[in-house]
Amino acid sequence: MLVYLIQITLNLALTYIIYKWTLENLKTHRFNRFYLLTSVILSLLLPLISINSNTSLPELQSSITEISEIIINPNEIQKTQTIFNWTTLLSLIYFIGLGISIFKFSNSIIRLLNLKKHGRQVKKNQQHFVLLTSVKTPFTFASTIYLPDITPIDMSDDIILHEIAHVKQKHSLDILFIELLHCFFWFHPIFSFFKKSIALNHEFLADEEVTSNRTNTADYLKLLLNQTYDNNELPLSSSFNFNLTKKRFIMITRKNNPLKNALSITLACAAITLTGITSTQAQEKKTKNEQTKVAIKAQENAEYPGGMEAFQQYFISSVNTDLIKKEETQERILIILQFNIETDGSIVDAQILRSNANEEGNEMMLEVLKNSKKWKPAKMDGKTIKSQFTLPITIQIDDNKTTS
Repeated sequence: MLVYLIQITLNLALTYIIYKWTLENLKTHRFNRFYLLTSVILSLLLPLISINSNTSLPELQSSITEISEIIINPNEIQKTQTIFNWTTLLSLIYFIGLGISIFKFSNSIIRLLNLKKHGRQVKKNQQHFVLLTSVKTPFTFASTIYLPDITPIDMSDDIILHEIAHVKQKHSLDILFIELLHCFFWFHPIFSFFKKSIALNHEFLADEEVTSNRTNTADYLKLLLNQTYDNNELPLSSSFNFNLTKKRFIMITRKNNPLKNALSITLACAAITLTGITSTQAQEKKTKNEQTKVAIKAQENAEYPGGMEAFQQYFISSVNTDLIKKEETQERILIILQFNIETDGSIVDAQILRSNANEEGNEMMLEVLKNSKKWKPAKMDGKTIKSQFTLPITIQIDDNKTTS
């Protein structure tokens, strides 16, 4: 998960920096909308793509896995538990944040639906309007335009035309998409930057729709300025009174430069392509690395009933340290076991690879291992395969007794 977060962060950061430097201040609003949404989608999906290699590999006969060291020492067991608790705590924090984000998202939708329910609804020229006394400036959500109750519905009015542009171009879909993603990545600041840029791009698009066929935009700019100080902007809505008015002024009055636009679009496309190639190469390299290890790693490792933690607990509770002796100069006992898991889950070929314990202690370790439950066998391509495990065990002994 950490690797995935790093990959999407790099992808999002690269594409967003390119956008800010080359596209945001150009009159390429439709392409900019496509670029922002595509950047987010590709940044999230590319790290998940698995590249299949055509390189033929020897048929897998077995897998080899080294089990984490078992330390028979209460203090070390407590340390392992502490690490587990940290993982649990981080997961808890994430899901609490996710729950809060989804609650806020849902609450915003409910607020808008309640406004629609309690407002005076009017339909004109196939466009749905809701008039409300609580609304100071117009805004749009989905296919509905919300207006102050005193506003006359004039289909030639610039404000109405601006909001209709939001409806026709379905800007609410973009907002819902990025807001929903932000719920799941609530901890990631870069999504806030994308949200602001997407919302500003929507305003550029709506402004362009209204002013595109005009030689004089002074009246529209004056109207925009008059609306600046009455703000009732709601989450998830597209409001005529968007807070980045200065940028909208500059954009409306800026002259179009086709050559600069073409060069910037080319650079932006190159950035997306580079992001895709980089992510694909990283995945291909990862796949090749995994394939070189295929002879020693199964797709699904053999598993002890209840997991490896249960296996460790079984071992710790079953070992009789009274039978294990050490030399006076030794501070600890180290025993390395090796065993195979057959396709039916049984343990075979158990042996001691290395040990500084006495013979009786070694035999006891092998006996404990052989008496464990049957494992769930390893799998490769849906077929069960043999697997081999190496198990290091460290025993802390004080006067031939377990440290308490």
